[in-house]
Amino acid sequence: VPPQSSHVVKYFLDHVFARQHVSASTQVTRVFRARQKLYAQQHMYPIQTLKEHPHKISFDATGGYLLHSAVTPRRIFCVAPWVKLVIVLQDNPVDRLVQQYQSARKRGLRLTFPQWVEKDMKVMEQVGLLQGRNHTSMADTASPSSKAAQQEDIAWYEYTKLSVDGAVGRSLYEIQLRQWFQAILAIGKKPSQSVLLIRAQDFVRQPAAYYKRILQFVGVNEDFALPPALWNETLAQ
Repeated sequence: VPPQSSHVVKYFLDHVFARQHVSASTQVTRVFRARQKLYAQQHMYPIQTLKEHPHKISFDATGGYLLHSAVTPRRIFCVAPWVKLVIVLQDNPVDRLVQQYQSARKRGLRLTFPQWVEKDMKVMEQVGLLQGRNHTSMADTASPSSKAAQQEDIAWYEYTKLSVDGAVGRSLYEIQLRQWFQAILAIGKKPSQSVLLIRAQDFVRQPAAYYKRILQFVGVNEDFALPPALWNETLAQ
């Protein structure tokens, strides 16, 4: 059961969520209130349909869940701890960047590729993200309590607020995945229980096999077939 439009991620990002469902003093999410609000918006989460048809699931497809990893994981798992995330990543982050630029051009972007990248790099430099990564290794940020990880988290949060497209930042997989995994561990789960990582190249080479793997992971009947037009569109992307 897909949402009528991709507004679910915006629900968890919106300033209204923070004002209505997050305590200003403790930053704790008011779970019951936030969950009832989500249920009340059928265009985002079709709870009535899911109750009437227990074999169905609801899904939303947008890269925003990964990009906004400083905020969305903890809010989502507070409100809906049963959520599962399927992440398809390009092997080469540069290839991903080029594909995003080509897509942005189709939507009307006027900047040249160098201008587009430079604009985003300036944002990263402004928030201190580049400086942090020049002097920080993955080992330094492995622990969420480390000073390096905390500084990087703050810089990443500021970056996602200021960057329009997340052009270069979307290719920094390590930061985004680390924050998602930390949120999952915080609720007592293993990342492998809630996240399925797939290489885009593998999916293209064996689409049927990986489609079956995704269905198994989310708990959908393996015989479920996408309409031909939607299947072709998925492969094209």
